[in-house]
Amino acid sequence: MTTNAHDAAADDFCANDLLAVTADDAGMREGLRDILVEEAPRLLTRMDAGLAAASAVLVADAAHAVKSLVATVGGRRAFALADALERRARQGDTSDARQGADALAASIGKLTADLTAFIERERRTC
Repeated sequence: MTTNAHDAAADDFCANDLLAVTADDAGMREGLRDILVEEAPRLLTRMDAGLAAASAVLVADAAHAVKSLVATVGGRRAFALADALERRARQGDTSDARQGADALAASIGKLTADLTAFIERERRTC
Protein backbone atom coordinates (compact mmCIF):
# COMPACT_ATOMS: atom_id res chain seq x y z
CA MET A 1 0.00 0.00 0.00
CA THR A 2 1.38 3.39 -0.90
CA THR A 3 1.95 6.00 1.79
CA ASN A 4 1.12 8.92 -0.49
CA ALA A 5 -2.53 9.78 0.18
CA HIS A 6 -2.96 11.42 -3.23
CA ASP A 7 -1.67 8.36 -5.06
CA ALA A 8 -3.81 6.06 -2.92
CA ALA A 9 -6.96 8.05 -3.62
CA ALA A 10 -6.21 8.14 -7.36
CA ASP A 11 -6.36 4.34 -7.71
CA ASP A 12 -9.84 3.10 -8.56
CA PHE A 13 -8.62 -0.43 -7.90
CA CYS A 14 -5.49 -1.68 -6.15
CA ALA A 15 -4.93 -5.38 -6.73
CA ASN A 16 -2.30 -5.50 -3.98
CA ASP A 17 -4.88 -4.37 -1.41
CA LEU A 18 -7.26 -7.08 -2.59
CA LEU A 19 -4.53 -9.72 -2.53
CA ALA A 20 -3.55 -8.70 1.00
CA VAL A 21 -7.08 -9.57 2.13
CA THR A 22 -7.62 -12.70 0.04
CA ALA A 23 -4.09 -14.16 -0.21
CA ASP A 24 -4.25 -17.03 -2.73
CA ASP A 25 -8.02 -17.56 -2.54
CA ALA A 26 -9.40 -16.73 -6.00
CA GLY A 27 -12.85 -17.92 -4.94
CA MET A 28 -12.86 -15.38 -2.13
CA ARG A 29 -11.99 -12.62 -4.60
CA GLU A 30 -14.93 -13.64 -6.79
CA GLY A 31 -17.20 -13.74 -3.75
CA LEU A 32 -16.12 -10.26 -2.68
CA ARG A 33 -16.72 -8.98 -6.20
CA ASP A 34 -20.21 -10.51 -6.13
CA ILE A 35 -20.93 -8.80 -2.80
CA LEU A 36 -19.75 -5.49 -4.26
CA VAL A 37 -22.02 -5.93 -7.28
CA GLU A 38 -24.99 -6.76 -5.03
CA GLU A 39 -24.47 -4.32 -2.18
CA ALA A 40 -23.11 -1.18 -3.86
CA PRO A 41 -26.36 -0.29 -5.65
CA ARG A 42 -28.32 -0.80 -2.43
CA LEU A 43 -25.96 1.46 -0.49
CA LEU A 44 -25.98 4.12 -3.18
CA THR A 45 -29.79 4.02 -3.12
CA ARG A 46 -29.66 4.55 0.66
CA MET A 47 -27.37 7.53 0.08
CA ASP A 48 -29.74 8.94 -2.52
CA ALA A 49 -32.63 8.57 -0.07
CA GLY A 50 -30.60 10.47 2.51
CA LEU A 51 -29.89 13.21 0.01
CA ALA A 52 -33.56 13.42 -1.00
CA ALA A 53 -34.56 13.68 2.66
CA ALA A 54 -31.77 16.21 3.33
CA SER A 55 -30.59 13.88 6.10
CA ALA A 56 -26.91 14.23 6.86
CA VAL A 57 -27.17 11.24 9.20
CA LEU A 58 -28.48 8.93 6.45
CA VAL A 59 -25.85 10.15 4.00
CA ALA A 60 -23.07 9.64 6.55
CA ASP A 61 -24.29 6.17 7.49
CA ALA A 62 -24.51 5.08 3.85
CA ALA A 63 -21.07 6.54 3.09
CA HIS A 64 -19.62 4.68 6.07
CA ALA A 65 -21.07 1.39 4.82
CA VAL A 66 -19.66 2.05 1.34
CA LYS A 67 -16.21 2.64 2.84
CA SER A 68 -16.25 -0.79 4.45
CA LEU A 69 -17.42 -2.45 1.26
CA VAL A 70 -14.91 -0.90 -1.11
CA ALA A 71 -11.91 -1.09 1.23
CA THR A 72 -12.16 -4.87 1.25
CA VAL A 73 -11.77 -5.11 -2.53
CA GLY A 74 -9.03 -2.51 -3.03
CA GLY A 75 -11.23 0.44 -3.98
CA ARG A 76 -8.95 3.25 -2.90
CA ARG A 77 -10.59 6.11 -4.78
CA ALA A 78 -14.11 5.03 -3.80
CA PHE A 79 -12.93 4.75 -0.19
CA ALA A 80 -11.49 8.28 -0.27
CA LEU A 81 -14.67 9.68 -1.83
CA ALA A 82 -16.93 7.88 0.67
CA ASP A 83 -14.71 8.99 3.54
CA ALA A 84 -14.93 12.63 2.46
CA LEU A 85 -18.72 12.36 2.12
CA GLU A 86 -19.04 10.75 5.53
CA ARG A 87 -16.84 13.32 7.27
CA ARG A 88 -18.71 16.28 5.79
CA ALA A 89 -22.10 14.72 6.51
CA ARG A 90 -21.13 13.96 10.13
CA GLN A 91 -20.45 17.69 10.44
CA GLY A 92 -23.90 18.39 9.02
CA ASP A 93 -22.57 19.61 5.66
CA THR A 94 -24.34 18.09 2.67
CA SER A 95 -23.88 21.12 0.42
CA ASP A 96 -21.91 19.26 -2.25
CA ALA A 97 -22.99 15.74 -1.33
CA ARG A 98 -24.86 15.18 -4.60
CA GLN A 99 -21.68 15.75 -6.59
CA GLY A 100 -19.75 13.57 -4.17
CA ALA A 101 -22.34 10.80 -4.41
CA ASP A 102 -22.23 10.94 -8.21
CA ALA A 103 -18.42 10.75 -8.19
CA LEU A 104 -18.62 7.86 -5.75
CA ALA A 105 -21.08 5.96 -7.94
CA ALA A 106 -18.80 6.46 -10.96
CA SER A 107 -15.78 5.29 -8.99
CA ILE A 108 -17.63 2.18 -7.82
CA GLY A 109 -18.57 1.45 -11.43
CA LYS A 110 -14.91 1.70 -12.46
CA LEU A 111 -13.86 -0.36 -9.44
CA THR A 112 -16.33 -3.10 -10.35
CA ALA A 113 -15.10 -3.18 -13.95
CA ASP A 114 -11.43 -3.22 -12.92
CA LEU A 115 -12.02 -5.91 -10.29
CA THR A 116 -13.93 -8.07 -12.76
CA ALA A 117 -11.16 -7.67 -15.35
CA PHE A 118 -8.57 -8.65 -12.74
CA ILE A 119 -10.54 -11.78 -11.85
CA GLU A 120 -10.95 -12.69 -15.53
CA ARG A 121 -7.21 -12.24 -16.20
CA GLU A 122 -6.48 -14.37 -13.17
CA ARG A 123 -8.78 -17.13 -14.44
CA ARG A 124 -7.04 -17.16 -17.83
CA THR A 125 -3.60 -17.55 -16.27
CA CYS A 126 -4.54 -20.50 -14.03
